[in-house]
Amino acid sequence: MSVQEVAGALELAHHAARITQGAIAKDPKTPEKEKEACLAFVDAESRLDKEDVEGCLSLSKGAVQKFEAIKHPTGVADTLRMMVLAYRIQADVLRSAEEDKSKDIKAALSTAEGLAREHTAKFNASGDKRSEAVLLLAAGEINYNKRGGKKRAEAFEDLKKARALAKEAGDKKVEATAIFVQANAAIKLRQNDDSYMFAQESYKLYEEAADKKGQGKALHIMALAQVLAEDFDDGIKTAEQALAIFKELELRKLEAFELFIIAHYYLTRKMGREAIPYAEDALELFKEVDFDGSGWTSNAFDCLTQAFICKGDAKKAMIISEEAVEYFQRKKDKRGQVMALSTLANSYCAKGDYEAAVPLIEETREIIQSLDDTRWEASILHQLASVHMLRESYAEAAFAAEEAIAIYQDLKDRHSEALAMNYITQVAIAKNDYEKAIQTAQEQAAIFNETGDKSKEASCLLTVATVHGTEGRLDDALRVAKEAQELFQEKKDRSGEARALNVLADIYCDLREVEQAVALAKEMRAKLQETGDMRAEVGAIRTLSNIYLASEMPGESVRAANEAVQLSKRVHDRRQLAENLILSSEANIALAMQDNPKGLAKGSERSLKPAKEAYKATERVGRIRLKVYAVVAKTIGAGKLMGMAMHQTAYVLLVTVKPDEALKAAREAVDIFRQVDERAREAGSVILIAEIYHSKSEDEKALDAANEGLMLAKACGDPKKEKDANKLIEQIAGKKYAYYQPYPGEMPTMPQQAEGGGGSAQAAASAVAVEKQVGLDPNMVQATVSEMAKQAIGVDDELFLDSALMDSGMDSLTAVSFRNGLQQQLGVKLPSSLMFDYPTMKEVANRIVELSIENA
Repeated sequence: MSVQEVAGALELAHHAARITQGAIAKDPKTPEKEKEACLAFVDAESRLDKEDVEGCLSLSKGAVQKFEAIKHPTGVADTLRMMVLAYRIQADVLRSAEEDKSKDIKAALSTAEGLAREHTAKFNASGDKRSEAVLLLAAGEINYNKRGGKKRAEAFEDLKKARALAKEAGDKKVEATAIFVQANAAIKLRQNDDSYMFAQESYKLYEEAADKKGQGKALHIMALAQVLAEDFDDGIKTAEQALAIFKELELRKLEAFELFIIAHYYLTRKMGREAIPYAEDALELFKEVDFDGSGWTSNAFDCLTQAFICKGDAKKAMIISEEAVEYFQRKKDKRGQVMALSTLANSYCAKGDYEAAVPLIEETREIIQSLDDTRWEASILHQLASVHMLRESYAEAAFAAEEAIAIYQDLKDRHSEALAMNYITQVAIAKNDYEKAIQTAQEQAAIFNETGDKSKEASCLLTVATVHGTEGRLDDALRVAKEAQELFQEKKDRSGEARALNVLADIYCDLREVEQAVALAKEMRAKLQETGDMRAEVGAIRTLSNIYLASEMPGESVRAANEAVQLSKRVHDRRQLAENLILSSEANIALAMQDNPKGLAKGSERSLKPAKEAYKATERVGRIRLKVYAVVAKTIGAGKLMGMAMHQTAYVLLVTVKPDEALKAAREAVDIFRQVDERAREAGSVILIAEIYHSKSEDEKALDAANEGLMLAKACGDPKKEKDANKLIEQIAGKKYAYYQPYPGEMPTMPQQAEGGGGSAQAAASAVAVEKQVGLDPNMVQATVSEMAKQAIGVDDELFLDSALMDSGMDSLTAVSFRNGLQQQLGVKLPSSLMFDYPTMKEVANRIVELSIENA
C-alpha cells in the first residue's frame, strides 16, 4: 500500500458536531425539546462511529423531525449531513462485502447525493447560508472520491461555494471543514502544494474555532502533503503533532491511523528500524478498538511485517505474518485471511523461499474468487507475477500479468492496466527482448498520459531510455531521458527527477562526455539532498564514483566511494555499506595501477581491506554464515554481496600477482554464487578463475574454466560475459600458434630439422649464429609483443608500435594476462608494473630485450 493509498486511512471529513450538540443538551438552560433533539443527534453519531449505518439513519430521521419541530435549522442541517456521511460509509462497507455489491454501492451514493441536493435547494430558497453551506459540503464529501472525473469537478465547485457561504455566515468550523475536504481532494489529484495550502488554512480556522480535533485532522493532511512533496523530516514532525493531539483527546481510532501512516512514511524511505515502534503500536490499538471490519487490522499486520523485512529481520517478519494468519482464522474473517496469507507470502519471499510463496498466493486467489472480488483478484495476480519474476519463471509471470490486465480492461481501469503491464516490460527485458520491452513501456506511458499520471509516464520513459542505452542507441536514449526529466520537473517530483538525472549521467558517461556526466551526477545528489533522503543520496554518490571509475579517474572515484561508505554508516544501511566498500576496493586498485604501479603491494592493501570489510558486513547483515543458511543470506542480498566481495578480493590478488590466494578466493566466490543462484555472477567468477590459471601458465585448466564460464554466460543470457569468455579462449588457444610462428629475421625450422640431427649447412650456420647471440632477437620480440597485444585486446588490425596499449583497448585485467603470457613465451621474468612503466609496444619490446641481455 502506497502513501497515496494510505491517505484514505484518515480522510476524517466528519464534522463531529456531537461535542457541540452534547454541550447544548447538558446545558440546564436548554429547552426540553431542543435537549431531546440534541441527544437524538448524539446517539445517532455514536452509531455512526461504530459503523452501524442503519441505526444511525433511523436515529437521524428522528433527530431531524425533532429539530424541524422546534424550527432549528442548524440541527437539521448537521443531522442531514450526518445521514449523507452514513450512506457514504455504507458504500465503503459494501465495497468490502463478500459478493459484488456495485449496484447497492451506486444506490447508496445516489441516495446520499439526492438528499444533499434536495436540502441544498431548500436552504438556498430560505436564505439560510450556513445550512446551505453544510449540505453543499456534504455533496462535496460524497463526490470528490471514487465517483469519476465529472463528479469530482462538481465536488470542487460545491466545496468552493460551501466555504464562501460559511464565511458569509460566520461559521468557522463549517468553513474549516470545507477547506479540509478540499485538501483531501487535492491529495487525490496529487496536487501536493495545493493540499498543504488548504490544510494550513483549515488548521488556522479550526484553531480560531477552538476545535482541537479539527486541528489534528488538518495537521494530518499537512504532514501527508509534505511527505508526498518530499519534505520528509518536516512531514514526520507535523504528523507527530497530529498524533499528540489525538492522544491528548483520547481518540483511539485516529491515534491508530496516525501511528499506522507514520510507520508507512518511514517504510517509503526503507527505514524499517524507525517504522517498527509505530507499526507495533498501531496494530495493538486497531486490535483494541476492534476495527477489523474495515481491514485496518490486517493492514497493520502487513505494515509491521514490512518493517521487519525492511530492517533485515526476516525471521521476525515470518513470526508476525504467521500470527496474522492464525488471528483471522480464529475470527473466521475471510478478507483478513487473504491479507494475512498475502503477507505470509511476502515473508517467504523475504527469506528467498519463492517456491513456498506461490501456493500461498494461489490460496489467497481462491478465497478472493469465492468473494467474487475481481479487482482484488487482479491485485493478487500482481503479487503472483512479481514472485514468478523472482523465480525467473518468466512465462508464468507474463501469464499472471496478462490475467490481471484482462480484469482491469473489463473494469475499464486504464491506470491499473498500465501498472500491470509493467511485468510484461520486465519479462521482455529479462529475456533480452528489447523491442518488445520498448513497445510495452511506450504503451504504458501513453496510458499514464491519458490518465494524467505524469510521474508514472516519466518512469516508463526512463525504462525506454535505459533499454535504448543497453542497445547502444545513445542518441535515442538521451532524447527520451530528457523528456522524462521534463515531466518530473513539471510535477515537481524531485525523486523522479533524480532518477532521470541518474540515467542521463550514465548515458553521457557512455558517450565519453565525462564533464557532463559528472555535473549531472552532482545535480542528482543535490536534488536528493533537498528531499532529505540520505539513503538515496548514497546511491547518487555511488553513481558519481562509478562515472569517475569508468572515465579512468580513479583518484576521484576513491574519494567519492569513501564518502559513500561514510554516509552508508550514518544511515545504518549495511547493504549499501557493503556495496560501497566493494566499489572503494575497485577504485583503489585502479588508482594503484595507474599512479603507483611499482607500489602495487601497498595498493593491494588499500584495495583488499575494503573488500574484506564488505564480506564481513554482509555476514553481519545475514547474521549467519552463508554456507550454513544460504537461503536466509539470499533473502536480503547478503549472499550476492558476499560473493561480489570475494570476487573483488580474488581480482585484487590476481592483479598484485598472488595467483594461489586469488584462486582460493575466486573459488569461494563461485561457491557462494552457486548457493544463492546468481548464475551470471557465477559465470564471471569462473572466467576469473580461467584468468588466474592463465596467469600461472596452466593453460589446459585455464581453457577448461573459460569454456565453463562461456557455457554459464550463454545459459543465463549474458552477452558481455560471453564476449569476455570468448576473448580469453581465443587468447589461450592462440598462444601456441604465436609461439611457433616464424618471425621477421628468424629462419623457419623445418619439422625434420627439429626431429633429426641433420640439416643443411645454412641451418647449421644459423644455429651457430643464434648460439653466439646475446639476448633475444629484437625483431622476434617485437613481433611477439605485437601479436600477443592484438590477441589480448581482441582486434585483427595492426597496432601502431608507438601507441599506448591502454588507449588501444587493453584494460588492467588483460594487461596482467598480456604480461604473464609474454613472460612465459619469451622466458624472461617481467615486473608486474611492466605495462605502466613501458606503455607502448615498442617500449615493452625494447625492455624485454634489455632484460634478456641483462640475464644472459
